[in-house]
Amino acid sequence: MVKTDDDVQEAHLLSYIIASSDMRYIQINEREVYLRHDPDLGLVIRGEVPGTGPDLNANLSYMLLEFSMSCEDCKDRVMTAESTERFGEHLGQVFIAKLYQEAPEVFTADQLAGAFEIILNSMGVAFKKELTDKQLRYVLARSPLHEAAGKTGLVLQVAMAQRAFVAMCKSILRVMALDWTLAQPTEPESEAPLLQILFATA
Repeated sequence: MVKTDDDVQEAHLLSYIIASSDMRYIQINEREVYLRHDPDLGLVIRGEVPGTGPDLNANLSYMLLEFSMSCEDCKDRVMTAESTERFGEHLGQVFIAKLYQEAPEVFTADQLAGAFEIILNSMGVAFKKELTDKQLRYVLARSPLHEAAGKTGLVLQVAMAQRAFVAMCKSILRVMALDWTLAQPTEPESEAPLLQILFATA
């Protein structure tokens, strides 16, 4: 059964190494990713650095960029892409596992929408939702990846961060709604602003 917002316990999801932003990509710290209760937003995915305060916390948009940067010491671009995809897939899987005690035989469209609203709240972006029998559309007030990149200087990581985001969305669909597909964004890796997300079913 699905847990209510009050029932879901704050939970550790995963961790990853943070690399320096210079050309040496030295391992400088570890990011711990949690499912947390935010007083304003409800459940969110948040990154923290052990032993530090909230000033070093990161929202999901920043974490996708940060992980992509940390992968740039891979041997080639293909390996970087594979690593970012695996990160997105794994994050989606553990997020749903913590959100649900027992998966129902069939998830409802409202349950699917609820999961993705947590994702978008975690990315720090306002959105409008349009839900019909055949489509679930989110229109974003701004591109969360571009906004986070502009604030942090991780502009070169936007395309790979989107690849991780797309992989995360698809992994959630594989658990919750096999008959639904990610119709937009159409490109798994793109520097175009992420302003709309569309899920569709036949």
